Amino acid sequence: MIILMLETRRGSEDGFIVRYFEAGRHYDIADSLARYFIQKRWATEPSSEPASLTS
Repeated sequence: MIILMLETRRGSEDGFIVRYFEAGRHYDIADSLARYFIQKRWATEPSSEPASLTS
């Protein structure tokens, strides 16, 4: 699952290797960890809507 981190946090996809997930970056990570980050409001699913252009 692809997520956008809202806060920098540590996490482990496999229970062994811990890594940092930096705020403002997108990550493709295991669904269980992605759902946990989203539940804690540390991450969100990126918007699939195209950005609107303003002049």
